[in-house]
Amino acid sequence: MADQQLKRLKQGVETWNQWRKEHPDERVDLSGATLSRADLSGATLSHTKLSNTNLFGADLRYAKLNQADLGEANLRGADFDVPDLFYADLSGVDLYTVPPSGKDLSGANLSLADLRKADLRKADLRNANLRNANLRNAKLNQADLSGANLREADLFHAILAKPFSSLPTSAEPTSAEPTSAEPTSAKPTSSDQTSVNPTSSEPTSAKPTSTMPTCAKPTSLERSSSKQTWKMQY
Repeated sequence: MADQQLKRLKQGVETWNQWRKEHPDERVDLSGATLSRADLSGATLSHTKLSNTNLFGADLRYAKLNQADLGEANLRGADFDVPDLFYADLSGVDLYTVPPSGKDLSGANLSLADLRKADLRKADLRNANLRNANLRNAKLNQADLSGANLREADLFHAILAKPFSSLPTSAEPTSAEPTSAEPTSAKPTSSDQTSVNPTSSEPTSAKPTSTMPTCAKPTSLERSSSKQTWKMQY
């Protein structure tokens, strides 16, 4: 079965794609095949088993490789301009010389893959398996890594965000040192309150005025009348 599929593929991409269209449910196994320098541009290779396949120098431009198994495949020197690799198995693949140009790598298995200096800016890497992947000097700024497995991945000098030089300059923040919490004491003015003698600490006491009523002196007529009254009583 695998030999027949390989012969059909070597008949040309047009013949191969027509056969895949007529047999969409047939499982394709091309693992271990030698397809070095083969013209596979635009070939429908999705769901195809290509593990350990020799694809050295092959033309894979615009090939459909979503959910394909490319584990341990030899892709050195290949033209790997593939738009979609979602849920593809690229585990252990040397992608240092042929970094994937496609931006949809969601759910892809990239464990142990060599992705040094790979340009993965704005790539969709959601739920991708990047465990033990070599991502040294890779460009990952603005890539969607939500849910991705980065355990034991080598991220030495990898760019995960915008460089500081490209960020807009902002005004220097004002000093955050708190001002003195001690309130300033306002000097009382003469119109606000009465002046206080600063040398004397004792308050000045006002002399009380006499509260006893003054008695008017009796006139001569009143004295005489009082005497007469006194004599009569005595």
